[in-house]
Amino acid sequence: MKYITLSLLLLLTVGCAHQKVNPKVEDQLAPISNGEFESLIEKNTKKDQGYSGLYNTFEGNLTLLNSEVKLGTLRLLAHSQNWERTQVAEEKEKDIQERASTTKFFLSFFTPEKEHNQLDFGSSIWTVTLESKGVTYKGKVKKDSAKQSKLSLLFPSHSRFHKAYELSFDIPTHVIEESGAEVKLSSHIGEAKFKFP
Repeated sequence: MKYITLSLLLLLTVGCAHQKVNPKVEDQLAPISNGEFESLIEKNTKKDQGYSGLYNTFEGNLTLLNSEVKLGTLRLLAHSQNWERTQVAEEKEKDIQERASTTKFFLSFFTPEKEHNQLDFGSSIWTVTLESKGVTYKGKVKKDSAKQSKLSLLFPSHSRFHKAYELSFDIPTHVIEESGAEVKLSSHIGEAKFKFP
């Protein structure tokens, strides 16, 4: 009985630590387990909520898409989606070029009022800014149109009740990685603040 219990425990442990390996790119890019990836995302995600009395006015989870997160995402997708070597090389190069001039964030945002959760509209009630080293940058907001299943894989705290956005700022990512930054979403219903690191 003791051996059966021990065997089952070992089997469950190995099953939970499973990671898909794509042999075509294994020497080019190491695989990453789901647990390791979730920890990476959690480490680079900040959260804020706003209330009016007892009522929740907004809830936001903001993930910095820094070099560490982008590499983890690349590792996860290249192995789980069975990418070819050329696709891995192209995605790596695209990421390096993008981060050289831009800092991006993934925002999972919820408001009980639908019209308050339209950050990508020109008439949005929200102003999005980033401050780093005493300089303020205005953000560009784009709705993330990826499928819910992919968003949930890449950002575990995102749910179907939240709306997905990509925030981008004209400042190289390495500046934020080295000096830190604070992102603010400001409106008449409240202000969300996300401080990195």
